[in-house]
Amino acid sequence: METHEGSVFVAGDDGLARLGVGDGGSGEDAPPETYRFSQAAAVAVPESDLDIGIWVNGQSNADGGNQDQSDPLLAAAPLYPNEALMLGTQVRVTGTPQSVYTPLVEGVTESNRETAASAMVNHIIKKLKDAGAPVPRFIGNVAALGGTPIENLKRGSGTYRAMLLAIEDCVRISKAQGRTYKVGAVEWMGNETNIGALPVQAAYFARLVEQYQRDLQLDIQARTGQSEPVLLFVSLISAAPISGNPPRGGDFDHRLYEAAALLRKNPNIRIAGPTYQLPHDPSRTDMVHQSVKGQNRRGHIVGLAMFNELFGRGHYDMFPQRAYWLDQTHFTIRFDVPGVGYSDGTWENAYPVMDTSEVDVAINANPVTGATQIAGYYGFAFTDGSGSPPKIIGHTINQSTQEVTFTLDKACTDGATARLSYAVARIDVPSVSGNLKGNRGCLRSSAPVPSLYENRDLYQWCSNFIINIPYQR
Repeated sequence: METHEGSVFVAGDDGLARLGVGDGGSGEDAPPETYRFSQAAAVAVPESDLDIGIWVNGQSNADGGNQDQSDPLLAAAPLYPNEALMLGTQVRVTGTPQSVYTPLVEGVTESNRETAASAMVNHIIKKLKDAGAPVPRFIGNVAALGGTPIENLKRGSGTYRAMLLAIEDCVRISKAQGRTYKVGAVEWMGNETNIGALPVQAAYFARLVEQYQRDLQLDIQARTGQSEPVLLFVSLISAAPISGNPPRGGDFDHRLYEAAALLRKNPNIRIAGPTYQLPHDPSRTDMVHQSVKGQNRRGHIVGLAMFNELFGRGHYDMFPQRAYWLDQTHFTIRFDVPGVGYSDGTWENAYPVMDTSEVDVAINANPVTGATQIAGYYGFAFTDGSGSPPKIIGHTINQSTQEVTFTLDKACTDGATARLSYAVARIDVPSVSGNLKGNRGCLRSSAPVPSLYENRDLYQWCSNFIINIPYQR
C-alpha cells in the first residue's frame, strides 16, 4: 500500500488501485469506506455506528479485588456518558440477561471495588478525541473470578460462559439501535493462583494463554459475526515465589515471566506491561491485590496499549531488544521503549529512565552501600554462574540509542552463563508483592501518560524479564 497526495493506493493484480481518503474511493468497483484516517496523528478509526467491546478478564485483580472499604473510588462518575457504556447497570457480568446499556462507572461489592475497565475505556476515548478522530461507542465490562487459575476460567467455565452470554446481549442491543457490536480487545489480568501452582513451566503457561485467546476469538466471532481477531493483552502479575515454594524460587527462575517471552511471538497477543509499580491494597498482608489507584492506573496503561494496537501505530512493551558486552566489567542492554503520539501528529521517541524517586516504586536505601527494601541493583540481578558472581554497582543511559550500560564491581570470569534478571529478584519474605516490598524495579519509559483522574503523569514501566548475556571472548 502506498500514499500520494492524500490518497491511499492498494496493490492488486492490475497495479495500484486508488482509495480516496475521506470520500470512500471512486469508481463503481470501489469498496465502501469503513475507516476514517487521520493523516497527522496516524490514527485509523471505524465508522461511528460501531460499538466496540472492551473486556477485562482474569482473577481477583481483574475483578477489582480490594477489601479496603475506605479506599475511595476514582471512576464513580462517567467521564464520557455517551461514548463509554457498559452492559446493564454494573461493570461486572454475572450471566443474568441484560437489555440496556448505561454509562460506564465503577461500583463496589463486599470484597471488590474499582476495576481497570473505566480508566481503560476512557483513556482510549480521550486519545481518539485528542487525535480529532470520530469516536465510536465503547462497551466496557468485566468477566472475572478470584482465586481461580486460568485452567478453570477457560472455555466451558461459568465465568467464560457469562461473558459469552453478555456478548450475545450486546449484539442484540446494538442491532436494535441500528449499530454493530464487535469485540475489540480483552485484557487478561490473572495468574495470582498460577504463580504457586504445579505444573508451571514457561511453555505450559504460554500454551494455556494462547488456547484461551484462540477459543475466545472463535466463540466471539461466532456470536458477533466479526472477521477481526480478538486481541488479548496480558498484564504481568507482580507476585513471585519465594525460595522453596513452587514453581522454584530464585532470582533467575520465574516461569510466568519467561512465558511472556514466548507469548510476544503470537500475532494476536500483546504483553500490556508489568504491574509491580502499581499501588496495592494495604488491608491485605499479601499485597497481591491492587488498590483503587492501582486499578485505575493499570487501566490507563492498558487502555493506551489497546488504543495503539486498535487505532494507532501498534503496541509493544518495554523489553530488552539486544545485549552485548563492552569489556569484562561493562555490558549494555538496548531496550525497545514505547513512546507516545500527540494530537498534533508528533511522536515522542522515548528513552529509558532509572526512576529512583520512590514516587511509584519504594527503594528506601542505596542499593550499593546498604540494606534495602528493593532486591538487587534497582531491581536488576546479575550472575555469571560462578560461586561469587560480580555485582552491579553503577549504570549510564544513552537516551538516543535507548541503551543502559551496567558496571560490575569485578571482572566477569565465567561469561558463558551470564544472566540478567529484572523485577524478578525479591526479598525473601512471605507472600508480599507490589510497589512497596515485592519483586520490582526502577526502569521506565520517559514518555508521560497523563492520568484522567489524578493530577499526575503515569508511565509505561519495563516488563519483568530474565535474559542471557553470554560474554564473547
